[in-house]
Order: sequence, then C-alpha cells, then structure tokens
Amino acid sequence: MVSPSRRLGELLVERKVLSRDDLEEMLDREEREGTPLPRLLAKQEWAQRLHRMDTGIPYGIALAIGALIVYPDTEWIKAIDVAHFAFG
Repeated sequence: MVSPSRRLGELLVERKVLSRDDLEEMLDREEREGTPLPRLLAKQEWAQRLHRMDTGIPYGIALAIGALIVYPDTEWIKAIDVAHFAFG
C-alpha cells in the first residue's frame, strides 16, 4: 500500500511542483525525523512565498486553485459553472 505522503508527493511531482529528487529527500527525512511531509513542504521557499502578506496569494484563492488542480475530474468540480466566474 502506498503511503499518503507518497501519494501527495507523486501528485506534486506529476504537476511539476516538486522534483523527484526533492520528493525522495523529503520522504527520507519524514521517515528519519518523523516530520510529516506537509510540514516539510511548508518550509520550502516556494510555499513560503505563496503565504507572504506582501507578495502571496490570498488563502481562499490559493485553496480554490489547488482544488481545481488536485480534483479536476470529481463530480463536485464538474458541477461548478466555471463560466459563471469568467472575467471579461
């Protein structure tokens, strides 16, 4: 059985958010130190930039974008009328 950390990491590698080498290093650290992968990811520079008050993305927007990326083929996302939110 694949661990939840491995599944999350593979998704991030697939989406080119994280390199394969970085994932393997973090999974090794998770096993050695007992620090969960999400906590290790939160310490990454790219993740910290997203949350900075002066340059980051507001949490609600980041959460919505993340859901669209992670769950694009779910019934819940398919039910959203994205055209309703279109700008222009």
